[in-house]
Parts: sequence; C-alpha cells; structure tokens
Amino acid sequence: MPPEMQKKATKLIYGLEKKSYEQRLEALGLYSLHRWKLRGNFVETSKILTGKENIDSSLLFQKASTTDLRGHSLK
Repeated sequence: MPPEMQKKATKLIYGLEKKSYEQRLEALGLYSLHRWKLRGNFVETSKILTGKENIDSSLLFQKASTTDLRGHSLK
C-alpha cells in the first residue's frame, strides 16, 4: 500500500478526519509505512548476516576488523 493510501484510509475513520497523519497513526496504534519498510530491511539484513538466507553476505557487507565489539561478532 503506498503511503498516500494509508493517509487516505486513516482519514476515513470517524473522529480522526481533522487530525494530523501522525496523530491518526498514534490513535490507531499503527506505524507509518516508512517505518515498516525500515523494519523489514533490518530483519532481512539480520537473516543474511546469520546465514538464514541463501545469500553470500560477503558480497553485500564488510564485517568490522575491530575486536572491540563487546562480545558480539555482528556489530
């Protein structure tokens, strides 16, 4: 759904017509589509780095050469 459709759809709800987009999302307990896309990107990145996707992560990412990662090799 394009962001414009989400904006229009939230305006159709009685009582929210005159509120800002952000206020409508908050009232409905929704996230913006931009935030959902970012979350999806983070999830997919995590899957690639942990080997859950059949993609060679070295083609997309360069791991840090530092050892100061507080015990986590993927930071």
